[in-house]
Amino acid sequence: MAARSTAFTLSLLLLLYGTDICAQSSLHVFNIDPSDYPIVSADFYAFGEDGERLRGLTPDDMIVTENLVQAPILSISCPDPVPSPDLSVVLSIDISGSMNGKVSDNQRTRLDVVKEAATYWAQEMQMNPSVCAVTSFNNLSYINQHFTYNRDRLVMAINNLKASNGTNYDDAMMGWPAGGLTVARAGAHKRVLIFLTDGMGTFTDSKAVIDFAKNNN
Repeated sequence: MAARSTAFTLSLLLLLYGTDICAQSSLHVFNIDPSDYPIVSADFYAFGEDGERLRGLTPDDMIVTENLVQAPILSISCPDPVPSPDLSVVLSIDISGSMNGKVSDNQRTRLDVVKEAATYWAQEMQMNPSVCAVTSFNNLSYINQHFTYNRDRLVMAINNLKASNGTNYDDAMMGWPAGGLTVARAGAHKRVLIFLTDGMGTFTDSKAVIDFAKNNN
């Protein structure tokens, strides 16, 4: 289940904005809908300490407050999960020199932001039998971690990345043996390439890249 979970639906008497919602581990609230105020609905993902989704929750399992006042939870429902295919995912990460550029609103670099996103994927993707690999590229391409379901190895490979040199998208995609598409074609499951970059590199033949992807999917 590649970083996905079944969404629960809850209905509240009070607005959720700024509320404190308690769960066993982590809770991600989205799609807040106040159109039927004072009844407010929202979707959420709930995960346990092991990173697995929580199912079968009831209103007694949660507390919602607004301005320190507890709000009644009218109902929680969870649709049946949609089966996800087994995946062979390649995270292909730009480590060209431009990735050392600072993000405008703070001191983090573009590479810091990409590492954070890639790490989140590696930690949240449902593994075994699905697997993930990490490649990187500047003017060359590199295999940092081949297919595995070991999250620690993936996170270590991501954290060790450093940015330098130029950008060559042809090699990033089709280079031997470390291009993202080249590595992906060895995947035993549905092949997915996630290409993380800060902008346009150099494609000498975009059609060749598209054909390579089609022929090896």
